[in-house]
Amino acid sequence: MTFDPKCFFAEFRNSLNLSRGRDLVAKTYNADDTLRIFEAVDAACKAQPEHFPVEGKSYWNGTTKDREFLCDYTYHDPNHRILLSLESEWGVLSSPSRTTEEVIFDFKKVINMASPVKIMVFAYVDKDNEKSTRKAMADIVRKWPQDRLETLMAIACPWHDELHAGSIAGYHWHKGEWEPIPASS
Repeated sequence: MTFDPKCFFAEFRNSLNLSRGRDLVAKTYNADDTLRIFEAVDAACKAQPEHFPVEGKSYWNGTTKDREFLCDYTYHDPNHRILLSLESEWGVLSSPSRTTEEVIFDFKKVINMASPVKIMVFAYVDKDNEKSTRKAMADIVRKWPQDRLETLMAIACPWHDELHAGSIAGYHWHKGEWEPIPASS
């Protein structure tokens, strides 16, 4: 089974674009963003059936899905092996430092999962907050046994904007650094 972070991120971005246009009135919380993230992960998993079996199942706290299992989102094969673990954290719009703290709290959950694919979706208040949050995650990962990481991704989302392909950034942990995942056309 192979996993392609670029393919995953491209499908994730496409799915976010398809779900655009939902009512976004004075964005003060991110419940709709969370739902859209989980739907986009479902679509991205379906785009890689060689890694995520069609007969597999996702678990998250949505209205038509099973409740979350261990992380905010997990994808299981038919034998209940977790193939993908995802945590999402939006933090606090008014506090970049608290946002980073809350992201790191959830990041520690996902990095400890035994799944071959681990993803941290996080919101940032501004570009400095995005960089400091990625640095804080990198500081943790560098101390981690690299053979236990398998595939590790981070998806950065702006707190202040509707999520769409152009507003998010994807990263893949590669050779001790967060490597940007290029936006595909």
